[in-house]
Formats: sequence, C-alpha cells, structure tokens
Amino acid sequence: MRRLLPFAAILALSCAEARVSAPHVWIGRGAAAFEEATPRAERRAETEVLYATDRAKTEDRPDGPVYGGERAPFLRLGRATVRFLPAKDWETLKRVSVSRPATEKLAPVVGARDEIARLGWDYRELTIVDGVAVPTPEAAAREAEHAAKFSAALSGEIADAGRGDVFLYLHGFDNTFDEAVLRLAQLWHYLGRPGVALAYSWPSGSSGLFGYSYDRESGEYTVGHLKALLRLLGEHPSVERVHVIAHSRGADVCITALRELGYVLRGEGRRGPEALKLKTLVLASPDVDEEVFEQRFVREGVYTAAEKTVVYFSSYDLAIELASVVFGSRRRVGALRIGDFTGASLAFLAGVPQLEFVDSRVPSVGAGHDYLFTQPAAMSDLILLLREQAGLEPAGGRPLTAHEHLRGVRILDAGYLRPPDDDRPPTRRRDDVSVELEP
Repeated sequence: MRRLLPFAAILALSCAEARVSAPHVWIGRGAAAFEEATPRAERRAETEVLYATDRAKTEDRPDGPVYGGERAPFLRLGRATVRFLPAKDWETLKRVSVSRPATEKLAPVVGARDEIARLGWDYRELTIVDGVAVPTPEAAAREAEHAAKFSAALSGEIADAGRGDVFLYLHGFDNTFDEAVLRLAQLWHYLGRPGVALAYSWPSGSSGLFGYSYDRESGEYTVGHLKALLRLLGEHPSVERVHVIAHSRGADVCITALRELGYVLRGEGRRGPEALKLKTLVLASPDVDEEVFEQRFVREGVYTAAEKTVVYFSSYDLAIELASVVFGSRRRVGALRIGDFTGASLAFLAGVPQLEFVDSRVPSVGAGHDYLFTQPAAMSDLILLLREQAGLEPAGGRPLTAHEHLRGVRILDAGYLRPPDDDRPPTRRRDDVSVELEP
C-alpha cells in the first residue's frame, strides 16, 4: 500500500475542477444582490484578467501567445479574456451565478490573450562592469520601456474599475497557464469583479512523481520574478491594496518570496504591509511542511508581511495528508488538525493578531484539495474575507465559529451560510479523523 502512496499523493495534488457551483453567500442573497455587487461595466458574459508568467512561450496563434510548462528567463505580462459558459449574456450569467449547486455550474474558458510587456533578461543581455553582471544599456532601456507599458495598462484597469485593489492568484502543482487564469476569473467573478484580477502562472504543469520534482524546482526558479512583480505593484501609484491568494505549492513560492523581500525591506527600514501594500495574504491548502512554516512565519518574521494572513486547512484534504507521508513531514500545513495546536509553536502562531487559521470541515470532490475554490461553503468565506478586506463588506461580517479554546482558530463547516430553505440532505461531518494509510 505504501508503495502506491507517493503516486496517489502526486495525482491528488494535481486534481482540479473546471465547473464550479455557486457559493452559498450568493445563493442566499439572490440575483439582485449579486448584480448590485458587480460594477455596471462588468455586467457581461465575459471579462478580462491580467496575467504575469515566466513560462516559455511555445507559439503565437491568432488569438494570442500560448505558454507551456518550460521556464523562461522573462516575466511576460499581458491580458486574457475569459468567457463564462453556458452564459451568452449577463442575465443568463447572473441566474447561473446564484443557482443551487445541483442545477447549473459555471464553466469558464480562456479566449484571446494579449501580451503587453516583457520584463527581465537572459545572460546574452548582460555585461560585466567592475566585476558585476548588469544589463546592457539596450536591455536596460527596453526594460524601462516595457515596465512603463505595463504600468500604463495597470493604471487603465484601475481607472476603469474605480478601485485600487489588485487580487493576485498563485496556483499550485501541475496547473497549466489557462487553468490559473480560469481559477482566478471564477473567483473574481464571484467577488463581484472589484478592482483588478492578476493571475501569476509559474512553470508547472508536469504530471506524476518526477513532474512534481520539476514543479518544486520551478517554484524555486520563479521566486525572483514574483518578488519583482510584488515590488512593481507596491510601487505603482494607483495600487492601493494587494490581496494575494496562494494555493498549495503556490503558498510555498509566496512565502519564500515574502521572506526574501522581508530581508530587503528591513534593510531599507520599511515594513511589508506599507512597502508592498499587502492587505491580505490567503494561504489555501498550503503544501508546506509545518516546521518550515513555523520557522519562517515566526523566527524569520513572514507574519509581518501582510496586514492580515488567513490559513485554510482541512483534515479532509487527502492530497496534502498523503504528501506529508511522501516527504516525511510531521504534518503539512494544509492538513493540520485542531490537536496539532497543542504544541507551543502552533499555539503561539494562533495568538499572532495578524494571523488567522480556519479549520475547514468541508468534504469535497476527490481528494478535496481544491475545496476553497469549488465547495460552496468554503468559497463563500473566501469571498467574504476578500470583500471585507477590500472594504466591500462590513468588518466582522464572516459568521465563522470561534474555537472554544484556541484564539486565532475558527471553524468552517459545510453548512456555512447555507440558505435555510436548502432541502438537500445534510453532509456527514468529520471533526478530526485521521486518514487511513494502511490496509
């Protein structure tokens, strides 16, 4: 049985659901409330999201560039159009967006892609000056020109939205470029399309055990580009708040980038929430070793990077549970259990004011690794959290259950915000059951 566990874990980590049910929060509030939450200019059956990727471009098609799973030395910045099927107009999309989970689901597809700018250079564009590698004058000039192009595009998007909020999404293992764009488009749609959506897609998409190893290395590779993007957003005059949603392996990428940026910012006498304008950091099913997380968040001060950090974990997340076995972790953060907080380090973390843990008791499809983006109850809390942080909901409007003894830990179950007239049979609840790994 254990010989099969590594492969089961790797396959489970890559699971994804393209079609998404409406979250409870909008089923309960209804179509009129959903329309009111969506800016008039965005009330249409398609939308656009910005993207940043250091995937290699494989070809140019009439509808735009195609990005594969190989690595590129550049960070390409652009815009992608997303259509929401089966909707052909806003009225249809509005109805589906508040439909019961058993009826209709959204199935977005990526349309045209338009590359706006390219940042960075390879070794052929470097020269040695006083023993230090620096970009050639031509490369430096091109960099400034392209940075200005993206800055102007971002300014335009913010002006059109009338809000300076940027929602940045980082995907996990074995995700394609299109999958990253689609997941963010779905979430942003259900947020009410506020501000600007920006998908960060790093070179993953390799299936299987060896593919996971490649993706882990790609996660290390992309850190430098992610740091550059975070600084670019923080320095942009029109950006007011940045909200980062990092899923699975993307959480590890994000934590590493913030850790390294923290060293630089402290040297400059600045703090992350102000320098990066980082209002919210969401770590969704983080595929991160618990002890590594404790070390970086406490001893290396990553908890100071954002004004508020929320960690969603679940004992239903079989993918993360199995990954703990594969990598010999005491536990992966995405599969924590309430009992784990009896240790001094996690108990300390639960008491950090900027940090919140959500025990997500929400059974989901398959290995349950995507529950925060696909399960109606969990997605509802993520929506309320981000809308609250963006000033679109009243503070304290998330009716989660506080844990009886652990400050900083809250409980979310499958009935969260479920409409009272929902007559579906109740979901069996599991509080803290270990996953059986042996026959």
